Amino acid sequence: RGAHAQVQRRAASFEFNTKSLRAFVFDRVRHEAADRLVPLLRQASRNGQVLDLQELFDRFAFDNIISLVFDQDPKLKRWLDTEDERRLRESTAVVHEFVDNDFPLSVVLAGSDTTPAAITWFFYVLSSRPDVMNYLHAAIAESLRLHPAVPLLPRVCAADDEMPDGTRVRRGWTVMYNSYAMGRAEAIWGKDCGEYRPERWLEVGVFQARSAFQYPVFHAGPRMCLGKEMAVIQMKAITASILEGLDMELAEPRGKHDLSISMRMEGGLPMRFRERRAP
Repeated sequence: RGAHAQVQRRAASFEFNTKSLRAFVFDRVRHEAADRLVPLLRQASRNGQVLDLQELFDRFAFDNIISLVFDQDPKLKRWLDTEDERRLRESTAVVHEFVDNDFPLSVVLAGSDTTPAAITWFFYVLSSRPDVMNYLHAAIAESLRLHPAVPLLPRVCAADDEMPDGTRVRRGWTVMYNSYAMGRAEAIWGKDCGEYRPERWLEVGVFQARSAFQYPVFHAGPRMCLGKEMAVIQMKAITASILEGLDMELAEPRGKHDLSISMRMEGGLPMRFRERRAP
């Protein structure tokens, strides 16, 4: 199983880092956002409706990752809405074709949970700082620093070992790091570590990445998240699509963390949208 997983990861790592895939993901997400997500937000704007962005991003991300991984429209449930036994068996067989292939399923589970959590928090901080749209990548990185989609990463030791600082760990122990705490550590980020300040990522107006071991929101080393670039691309594409013609306003003061495997927002993110008028 371990060797098989390593082969899968090496193959996926090559594919995930191709420019063609990144371009494809950006184009696909922009297309889906323009055709499905933005029209819904515009309609809500006209009706004065408050939308839960967290729920909306959950649905959008799941549909999108299914489309990207399997190249299928995720309306498979419609195929099951029938009393015809033959069609039911055919539909069930199609579902099994997808779920029996464990690696694509892992990509679906990872991409449909962490990305909406990350972008929900990003829109929360963005609602109070619309000026940061001038430097989108820095704004996303700063949001992830304060609100990492995966706040804790536990690992079980496969053998006795010693960490660089001399700490000994034993086989079977659970060791974890806390990316949420690291993102708010004064020793790493300075006295303003609790502030949302995208400028900390810019030098002479240019984005400067930090070490993954200092900023482990996508993990670090050989276990770094393969979908890192895909997640950031999706966040950029969705943000650009929405804010291209819409302004937003937080409907209720929220912002409490719901800590679990992925760090969601307690109670969702209620947001109002207004269509921006041409000057």
